[in-house]
Amino acid sequence: MKNENAKFTPGPWEIQHTAKGTDLINAPKMGPGHYHVAEVFGVDSARIAAAPELLAALKQISDRLDKKANDSNPDALFCYSVARAALAKAKGE
Repeated sequence: MKNENAKFTPGPWEIQHTAKGTDLINAPKMGPGHYHVAEVFGVDSARIAAAPELLAALKQISDRLDKKANDSNPDALFCYSVARAALAKAKGE
């Protein structure tokens, strides 16, 4: 199921520790103040906060592999397929 109109909160995201033991994931570029993306327990904070950068890196890798991924280059084809599947999942496709 494709979501052509998917919108993403721009990164980078930052972690703000709270007094109650949770972490807020904030997107400061959304305007004045902070835009809260999520409230999570500390064990997941770093991975969630890295999501925008990871998504951008995966897109760049996928774009570079696009020209090299073919039957004569099975490693590139495998990496390209894995990257495209992860990007599709991130986009809700």
